[in-house]
Amino acid sequence: VPLFGGYLTISLESFLNGLALILIALASVSCLYFLTITTTMTDLLMVLQNIHCPKLIIELMMLIYRFIFILMELASSISIAQRCRLGNKDFKTSCFSVGRLMAVLLVRAFQKSSALYDAMESRCYNGSINVLHETVKGTKKELVFIVLFDLMLMAIAVLLFVFKDTIGMLL
Repeated sequence: VPLFGGYLTISLESFLNGLALILIALASVSCLYFLTITTTMTDLLMVLQNIHCPKLIIELMMLIYRFIFILMELASSISIAQRCRLGNKDFKTSCFSVGRLMAVLLVRAFQKSSALYDAMESRCYNGSINVLHETVKGTKKELVFIVLFDLMLMAIAVLLFVFKDTIGMLL
């Protein structure tokens, strides 16, 4: 393909490497979505504590997670109020409304963070946030299923590694 006075070429090997990279990225994002949808935040934070992640990072994650929903609700209510007052009737008004929304959201975020800190101080905050954790033991049936599923995934990975040349020739 001609491009800026030169040529852009793609070999079959580089195309397959790019395709593999895209599939790996999609699989990673899918796993991350699955983890975040099926696991509570306190359980994720407990795992991070168990692998000795720094407390500062864990506490920031907890506060950011809490604050995301507060700010989303606040932004939604402001946006609804702006739409009710025809704050997005044309492009110029929409840009002005988004700017006002961001400004108000910034001010309210500072107010909410101050109120959150006051609430934490009233509950004897000493620099670390302590959360009660519930431990649940898995059943033998779940353990067997996990082992079988992992073995199946490893078998697929080995087969793809062994037959990667054959698959490349088929494409």
